[in-house]
Amino acid sequence: PRWMRRLASAMTLLLFGVCAFDAAAAEPAPRASTFEVESLADGVWLFRPAGNRTDLTNALVVERGDGLLVVESQPSPDAAREFLAELKKVSDRAPRYLVLAHPHAESSGGASAFPSSTLLIGTKRCRDALENPEFDFGAEARLRAERPRDWIEPPRTLPTLTLHARASLEDPRNPVDLLPVSHAHTDGDMLVQLPEANIIYAGAILPADRNPYAVDARAGKWLNTLNSLAEFRPSTIIPLHGPALDLRDLRVLRDGFAWIRGQVEMGFVEGFASQRIPGWIMESDEIGERFDLEARPNFVRGLVEQAVAEAVEQRKKRSYE
Repeated sequence: PRWMRRLASAMTLLLFGVCAFDAAAAEPAPRASTFEVESLADGVWLFRPAGNRTDLTNALVVERGDGLLVVESQPSPDAAREFLAELKKVSDRAPRYLVLAHPHAESSGGASAFPSSTLLIGTKRCRDALENPEFDFGAEARLRAERPRDWIEPPRTLPTLTLHARASLEDPRNPVDLLPVSHAHTDGDMLVQLPEANIIYAGAILPADRNPYAVDARAGKWLNTLNSLAEFRPSTIIPLHGPALDLRDLRVLRDGFAWIRGQVEMGFVEGFASQRIPGWIMESDEIGERFDLEARPNFVRGLVEQAVAEAVEQRKKRSYE
């Protein structure tokens, strides 16, 4: 009968739809890219974490005649492997150099996942810090983690080539200058300059969120480093996190550091005890205009306390106290 043929056809279509649905459900969804890649110049790329992930950092990649130069290893071996997988989509060349811009884990924690043929470069003081068991390697990364209590410290991998002073990696296409700086964010910081493209990788020295982590810092020397960086007049500055910055962003942070130093001296002029000065500065309406007090976790008070401690140290040397 006609009605039975119609029923059979309907059941066939239903069965086909169910099977098609099951096949679609079984097929994994395409995985989103881990990094957003921005071309800054010919053979120069900025890899930025997609989706505001806190377990990844920016990385600068420079294509050279002898291979790729990568600045920053990512905070962990797993993060480094994610980065290296994305890197293969941009270039089929292997990393030849890995620059560790400072000795904290967010810069150096993923170094062990890079190919053994990669030459690790850091300052002599970066290596000294990594060799020191008393150095808190994971200090900042642990605090910034989504679950700080679950954060596991990655292995420490020491740079093979250590720099005491400025060095250049010559290349007809993309020469690179490696610039160790005085104790700023840590005692082991390095700037990476691409003079032909007028690009500088500043990393943690120029935090894009105006929330500087200063536990291992020297605030006065950090200010001096920002002044020196401004003298290069770079067109593009790469921070550890966030989008590329420019000279205006650099000046905003530099002026904030200078303002704190001025306020510390004013606190002594007002006759405050050194222990009172950090709270007095944090109560100022202006500090919220210069630094991000809403960022979590927040490190601004630590920067102020470090600036006060350095001022007290200098005053003692001058026999003021």
